[in-house]
Amino acid sequence: MEVNALGFEQRNLKGTAPLPGNDLQLTLDVEMQRAAEEIMMSEKKSGAVVAIEVNTGRLLMLASLPVLELDKFIGGISHKNWKEMLDNPYHPLMNKLVQGQYPPASTYKIVTAIAGLAEGVIDADTIIYCPGYYR
Repeated sequence: MEVNALGFEQRNLKGTAPLPGNDLQLTLDVEMQRAAEEIMMSEKKSGAVVAIEVNTGRLLMLASLPVLELDKFIGGISHKNWKEMLDNPYHPLMNKLVQGQYPPASTYKIVTAIAGLAEGVIDADTIIYCPGYYR
């Protein structure tokens, strides 16, 4: 479809009938997805949340907030809306799932715990205080 500079359809250039594609089976858990997004939105959070099934590697949930409001782009985005997105401290133009760079944080504690158990330095009842930082 040919469109003008404002995104309005002008004429059909060529038509090809669509062919059915391969089936796609998603592993996302809709309820888990909805819960993560609602919690992040209610607390006005910005970031990414990922849940993976450990035994299979299946993705259960992927959330990146704030969500980019695509309806603002229909027919072209206003200068005001574009500036608001650029100046927003939560960076809505960035998909934090694929573009964010975050330290491994608490997820690495599992690796350390497994190493400690394997070496016999700790046992299942060991408690270690974590102040949230490391010098």
